[in-house]
Amino acid sequence: MGDIKKWIKKGSLNAFQDVSRNGKLMFLLKEALWREDLELYESSKVLRSKVSLLEEIFNQGGIDNKEMVIRKTDAYSKAFLELYELDRIDLERRGGPGGNLDENLPSKNGAKGEADTILSDPDKIKDAINQLAQETEIDDFIKILDAAGVKQLSDAEREMAWFEAQSVEEIPLYSNLTTASNDEMSYPSTWRLEDPVEELDMLLTLQSIPRVIPGISTKKWQKEHTQNKNVETKNSDLLLVIDTSGSMGDLKEEGSRLHEAVLASFGFVKYYEHKKAEVALINFSSTKKVEAWTRDYDSIKKLLLFSWGQGTEFPVKDIKSLVEIKKDKMVIIVITDGKIQNWENTFLLFKDLLHRENEIFIFIMDNNMAIDQYSKLEHLGGFVKNATSMEEIRRIVFSQLIG
Repeated sequence: MGDIKKWIKKGSLNAFQDVSRNGKLMFLLKEALWREDLELYESSKVLRSKVSLLEEIFNQGGIDNKEMVIRKTDAYSKAFLELYELDRIDLERRGGPGGNLDENLPSKNGAKGEADTILSDPDKIKDAINQLAQETEIDDFIKILDAAGVKQLSDAEREMAWFEAQSVEEIPLYSNLTTASNDEMSYPSTWRLEDPVEELDMLLTLQSIPRVIPGISTKKWQKEHTQNKNVETKNSDLLLVIDTSGSMGDLKEEGSRLHEAVLASFGFVKYYEHKKAEVALINFSSTKKVEAWTRDYDSIKKLLLFSWGQGTEFPVKDIKSLVEIKKDKMVIIVITDGKIQNWENTFLLFKDLLHRENEIFIFIMDNNMAIDQYSKLEHLGGFVKNATSMEEIRRIVFSQLIG
């Protein structure tokens, strides 16, 4: 074990920065369990939070507790699967392997003269602001920019910059919507050593047994073709409906319902941006605003940040209008604390949308009491879950929707 520690600390920092997220997870967990600084300098809040959770689970009952092996393995496997999927998305976006997953930000302790370079280079100014936002709370971030005399950004743009800098990962909410066709079927089968390595599906493998045993637990998707060759998979668009009423709390208060809902929304929008799908957004409160179907994802993100008020009347008419414009089947995500004034009309709208084969996912923020009201939607094919944070929404998506 001592040799491993020496290897990690001796010149392996660059190699560590180049490995995938799930690879980093292993090293960071070792660092936490060994209680020794391995000089990895990982800044990702997502990775650090997962490592802290795993460290707590692994230490329960003692690190050698055999009775808890299954639970600990399950916790590690879920974290691995989530990070594996995010790595896959990154590789798809970059057109294949290669390239670091994390951008190196300019250091404030750089060589002599670097400070002048940062101040004269717009890209480095942006990087410096991004790094500052990652290290401060939103109110402090705005105050520091004021004190530093940064005049290029309005207050609204500063809030936008702070949320963007939180580096919320994509939340890949897959859609099962496809056009009617019978030309291809896929079913899970065993992946063997003689099969092409690209056919190995690690997600499917670890769902069956949390251990990789080639030819036994390794899985792939087997495809079977028919005579019909006109299959067309639908790349569904996203309708995002966010509760911005007073009961959701203050956007700037970290941990508030609205703050966490907006962070989760950034994750969903980023995923659909990667898929180049159209996104529409409606918030509901006394200051309701609508962003119609668009691929201008920045306009969606800006509206997420700057629209809130009182009242919880669900925007039934506006949703119907957007649905009629699109007409195609779509994915609809609703994030609310469950308090809806016009519930009867809202339920009828949800029922109609589900009957028209749209997919509806409702995340109720920190309000277990509201779940019962929505339970009938699950019988109609909707998905309803309570969540308290962006991270919990992410875990629900990975463990129950794409797991």
